[in-house]
Amino acid sequence: MKTIIAALDGSDPALHAATKAAELARALGARLVLTSVVTPVFIPMEAGAIDLAAIEDAMAKDAEAQLTKAATTLQSPGLKIDRKVLRGTTVECLIDLAQKEQADLVVVGSHGRGAVQRALLGSVSSRLVHQCPRPVLVVR
Repeated sequence: MKTIIAALDGSDPALHAATKAAELARALGARLVLTSVVTPVFIPMEAGAIDLAAIEDAMAKDAEAQLTKAATTLQSPGLKIDRKVLRGTTVECLIDLAQKEQADLVVVGSHGRGAVQRALLGSVSSRLVHQCPRPVLVVR
């Protein structure tokens, strides 16, 4: 195993999953890629009323800060950690990154939503498990 990707979204379950991914990467001598996806902002308002690019740029800066903090927390001797902020739809971005990095494993957290929330909102982890051609580990 050479590359493990851990997706972070600012939640405790995602950080827990990244911690498990770091433990696995350390044990296997694999590189850990911490990633966060900034999804496009769509606000139904008149054009020019809000600077959406500035909002997305601020979200990307927050995501980078989150990844830096996580990398600092997870860092240990012998563990190589890279950070990548992606922009787009979460599942598609994670699949694309997994393919480009030839990831041996993609690790995501589970929010433990109920059936109704999952049906209405969907589940990134569930969609990733079903759509990603690379192995996916969902950590609870």
